[in-house]
Amino acid sequence: MRSRGSTAVEDSLRKQVLAVMERLGRKYPSMRFGQLVCLAAFLSRGPSDLAVWEASDEEILKAGLEHLSGHPNL
Repeated sequence: MRSRGSTAVEDSLRKQVLAVMERLGRKYPSMRFGQLVCLAAFLSRGPSDLAVWEASDEEILKAGLEHLSGHPNL
């Protein structure tokens, strides 16, 4: 279900975040998707109980890309 405020920019950002999550999944194949989400949040906000709730899509995208930058084939 789409929210009323959903825009093409938000959709594009979401697709980029999901693409990074897919790459992280290839780097860490034994991790479940929820663990990958936590990893991305921790990379962006540090190991905090609230990181998953507080990290923005932009922060997760940036941190994920930085983490993967040494692995261009993933």
